[in-house]
Amino acid sequence: MKKYYIINLIVYIILFTIIIVLVFISYRPIKDNNSNSGLVQNLRVKNVLLREGFFQFIDFSKLSLDFNIDVLNFNNSKINLYDELLNEKTVVLFIYASACMKCNSSNIKKILEFKNKSNLDILIGVDGLDFRAFKSFVKTYNIEEYSFVLPEKYFEGFQYSPVAYFVVSDNLKVCCFYAPSFIFPDLTDDYFSKVESFYGQ
Repeated sequence: MKKYYIINLIVYIILFTIIIVLVFISYRPIKDNNSNSGLVQNLRVKNVLLREGFFQFIDFSKLSLDFNIDVLNFNNSKINLYDELLNEKTVVLFIYASACMKCNSSNIKKILEFKNKSNLDILIGVDGLDFRAFKSFVKTYNIEEYSFVLPEKYFEGFQYSPVAYFVVSDNLKVCCFYAPSFIFPDLTDDYFSKVESFYGQ
């Protein structure tokens, strides 16, 4: 009996330590390297944790996006991201589809649920598949109207996480970046709740 008690105690201590470390990492100081040249914007918001309340496990402050590009949609037609996002508030999901099938299913389900109860638009950028596989992928999840093919190596953040959310608000400002945590999946629901309260009005 004492043996099982000690084992359980050790497990609880380890879990508690992991949580403390993750919270510490989330609240560590982050440099503000905001660069706003042309259409290129950093995937950061000042004081993300304090002002927006999102747990941030990965620092993406040095990554940027250029929306002035043409991408292919489900119908193999070119769309310009600048035109697609301009003057719209949009929640964007980037997925590296071949990296984590379980992640794909859960995150696509969450963003579609969000779309059904929000006034915000959504877009889903997919990388890691050829075009034939991309078409099969989006048909599987019924996301044809929202999806497009990400150019190869367009989003460097995939080296850190196969899934990333962010919001594109007025004048193509990128904000509310979020990489889902597999340890705390409920934080994704909290993320959508806060995005809706900030931008869904």
